[in-house]
Amino acid sequence: MATTQCTDHGLRVLVVDDDHDTAYSAAKLLSLYGYAARRAHNSQEAISTATAWLPDVALLDLAMPHIDGLQLARSLRKVPSLSRLELVAVTGLTGALYRAQAEAEGFLAYLLKPVQLSVLLHVLDDVAKCKGDIRPQEEMPADDMKLRVGYIVRVSRNLAARTCAELPATRWLISRSRSMVQGCQLRIARGEARSSRTMRRSISVSSRARVFIHDPAPVPKPTDGGPWAF
Repeated sequence: MATTQCTDHGLRVLVVDDDHDTAYSAAKLLSLYGYAARRAHNSQEAISTATAWLPDVALLDLAMPHIDGLQLARSLRKVPSLSRLELVAVTGLTGALYRAQAEAEGFLAYLLKPVQLSVLLHVLDDVAKCKGDIRPQEEMPADDMKLRVGYIVRVSRNLAARTCAELPATRWLISRSRSMVQGCQLRIARGEARSSRTMRRSISVSSRARVFIHDPAPVPKPTDGGPWAF
């Protein structure tokens, strides 16, 4: 693995994902932890950004349209200035075949979505090999702090808007669930009443036929040492 020299801003990480929200969230989150992060949404953007910016690590989504992550990895390997670039697969594709293909293309790690932040940071720290040079979150300048607050506000607003949009459906689901519970309770009550009527009818018939319902007498245990003896 190539040795990477950290800068004052941390490791340079390029996030490549065709999902804009995923790429944006990952890049902003990494920036909050002291990494210099940029994003690209297709292979053309990834190649142009990587060639101009020279990142240390590229997080590649494998299941992208047109040119997937494996083909993008081959293209990046052909750029002489990116010979020290480390590749990390961040994908939802499971299975030994995909892992084997990524390993054959020289990927450093294979991470499944949703990726745990601690695992991703551990991989990046292994690439950097200089954890002490990465500025912790508490020591961020005011601009980065404003960026973090703005990102949190944006996520909160999106969550609130999504909650309001889904509120009618949630209310309908709760109402439907209550109706189903009431229906089940009614059927249970009817079933218990029907069982009681059936039992009373059976006892009446048995009484007229002089057949008594009682527990059978216990079977006496042999005492002669036969096969039932304990």
